[in-house]
Amino acid sequence: PDAVGVASNQVMWTALTVITALVLRDYRCMLVGLFAGAISYVLTTHVLATRRFRLGWSPIVARDAWVYGAPLIPNGMALALSSIGDRFLIGSLLGLGQLALYNVVATAAFMPRGVVLRLLMAVTVPLFLRNGREGAIKARIYEYWSILLAGVSSFYALTFLCFGGVFIGLVFGRTYDPPQILTTLFATSAFLKFFVVLATPTALAFGQTRFILATSVAAGPANLGSRRRYCGRL
Repeated sequence: PDAVGVASNQVMWTALTVITALVLRDYRCMLVGLFAGAISYVLTTHVLATRRFRLGWSPIVARDAWVYGAPLIPNGMALALSSIGDRFLIGSLLGLGQLALYNVVATAAFMPRGVVLRLLMAVTVPLFLRNGREGAIKARIYEYWSILLAGVSSFYALTFLCFGGVFIGLVFGRTYDPPQILTTLFATSAFLKFFVVLATPTALAFGQTRFILATSVAAGPANLGSRRRYCGRL
């Protein structure tokens, strides 16, 4: 059910953003898409929920939610710093022209990956949660998840490697046609980034959110280091 909710969010977000962009021709289309996606998610989850839910307060639930969610707050900050930090690095070393090209290619390479991962998480986290640690081992969910992630990441990276440049030129214009080495580097980076979340479903299902924070903090310097090598190649 959560996967259906996430899918409805993404479909409505995309559709309303495109339609509004054709009418308004400015940034407000993104705001319309964001709100439409959120409303669609809320309505879909209400319809599919097996138990009705509403706003309420429970000290016990609040404490558990804080213990579970507190590490995810600095985790979000670490992810934001990592994603913004590479823009500062590229802009300062190569200038605004290269930054614009980099930002377009990075958006095309990584934004769809985020949508794919959200859908995968919406399916795999409940599976681990339902089966438990030992049940997931007996049902071989760990193995299936690893194979699925490897297959999806390979297909995604190969698709972007072969068609990423064509897609970017079609959507953003010929000015932003990336060189093949840039497309190759981002395809490789997208492939590797999928495996950063290999342990994320189990960590979310079993409450090990500190592990997710540690992963994000460790991946930040590696991400910036790879961008620095990208600057050197250009």
